[in-house]
Amino acid sequence: MNASTPEAAYQFEELWQRFESWLIRNAPGDHDALRPGASAAEISNLEGQIGFSVNDDLKLLLSKHNGVTPRRSSMQAGAFLLGYSLLDADGILEWHQNIAAMAREAVEDGYEEEVVGRIAHEQWVPFAQSLTGDLLFIDHRRDHYGGSSNLVGVRLSSAPASSCTA
Repeated sequence: MNASTPEAAYQFEELWQRFESWLIRNAPGDHDALRPGASAAEISNLEGQIGFSVNDDLKLLLSKHNGVTPRRSSMQAGAFLLGYSLLDADGILEWHQNIAAMAREAVEDGYEEEVVGRIAHEQWVPFAQSLTGDLLFIDHRRDHYGGSSNLVGVRLSSAPASSCTA
């Protein structure tokens, strides 16, 4: 997810529209689980609370759909991103605060090398969560992996994060 150019933002929007069309045809329950978009004020509040601007693609996604209807089981609709459900702006903020606190505490306790950038970082912004608590997030560090935002997954209960440039 990197929308540093207008062309990239357009590409994401086009891909998301194609994905939504596919959901309507093939998984209407998942499509119905998408919530209405967040307002500009809600997105601005999110950015103010986390202390930096979020990736343009994430802003676009939130403006289209502010998460999904919360699921109570793996059989319910709304987990169409490899078993992950989109978080709403409040969920993004809550998880970001948890991850940022984990990174800060690791530094304070002398575990920076083991934690920061492996399982937690203040520049990571979660946008989807599985029922098991695993997160997908965008790494907003500009000095990491070529200076662009990266899509990353982390299992908070154990292993280090894995990442791929998106």
